[in-house]
Amino acid sequence: MSTITKIQSYQCDIKQLRVAAYCRVSTDNIEQLESLENQRIHYQEYISNHSDW
Repeated sequence: MSTITKIQSYQCDIKQLRVAAYCRVSTDNIEQLESLENQRIHYQEYISNHSDW
């Protein structure tokens, strides 16, 4: 006969993680500055889509 073992559940507080994005470019070219802005927008949207961040 099988034995059933009940495992007690526990509740833990899920804390919000603190995260940061690191964006960079290698030159001051206009194309690079646009890339920097695109990176910033991407990470801002990505981070805001995670409610626990």
